[in-house]
Amino acid sequence: MSHEPLAPERYDHLTVDDHLDLRAVADTEAGVLYDLVDSNRQYLAEYLPWATGNAPADSLDFIQRTRQHRIDGSEYGFGIYVDEVLVGHISLMHITEGQQPEIGYWVSGDSSGAGNTTKAAVRVAEFGLSTLGLESIVIKAAEGNIASNKIAHKLGFVFSGVEESDNGTIINVWRKNKES
Repeated sequence: MSHEPLAPERYDHLTVDDHLDLRAVADTEAGVLYDLVDSNRQYLAEYLPWATGNAPADSLDFIQRTRQHRIDGSEYGFGIYVDEVLVGHISLMHITEGQQPEIGYWVSGDSSGAGNTTKAAVRVAEFGLSTLGLESIVIKAAEGNIASNKIAHKLGFVFSGVEESDNGTIINVWRKNKES
């Protein structure tokens, strides 16, 4: 399904509940984003290879690329904010690239296990399936990433197989169809 390019502010904020918001990360928050990744580098790098080598300038570049993808309608990335504090990031990716639309997410070690990632993923899945009208969405989680696999299962995604990542990691693929 192809999506019309959007005004930059369209779909830049999704409310989850009184304490949890998903919103586009502002350029002015690049330092905060970098510090969050830097202070969680070892924790994140276990499953996210990009976390091992990013530099401060990469955070601003990421924010700007994410904004351009939103304008293009190819991806919707959101900072995960708990009580106005940035604790992670979630994206609905690969919307117009001829690939399967996918939800990807990460949160700081301190925020893990609090249920916020699950709530954020529920909201982004609803956004993709209902608002954007996608037919299906996948979540890919490393076989050993118990928390991410649990999130996919809790959200009603169905295990659909495995694939090997570029670095040789076995990845579980979970799928949710519009009618699921």
